[in-house]
Amino acid sequence: MATFVPSVVLNSGHEMPLIGMGTAPTAPTLPPKDELVSIFVDAIEAGYRHFDTAASYGSEEALGEAVAEALQRGLIKNREEVFITSKRKHNMTLFFLPSKELLRG
Repeated sequence: MATFVPSVVLNSGHEMPLIGMGTAPTAPTLPPKDELVSIFVDAIEAGYRHFDTAASYGSEEALGEAVAEALQRGLIKNREEVFITSKRKHNMTLFFLPSKELLRG
């Protein structure tokens, strides 16, 4: 589904959609991972291309799997079509590398 979402060009030259989907839990616990993957794939199918996540949310792995599934199903042509923002902790190496692996899907 093609939709128009306004975006801004960052100093890096990358485009960031101005409308995104937050992945933080709104209930005390997250839904099961397969349900989260389905939610994120549905969001990509609906036109979302910006997702906000963090290691502390517990949703990074499901988001990575959803991006992989969206690629496989042809909903997106490449990973660069999806803009993912995350949070940085004080010890970046300790938190960045595991998050990067989880988002690979």
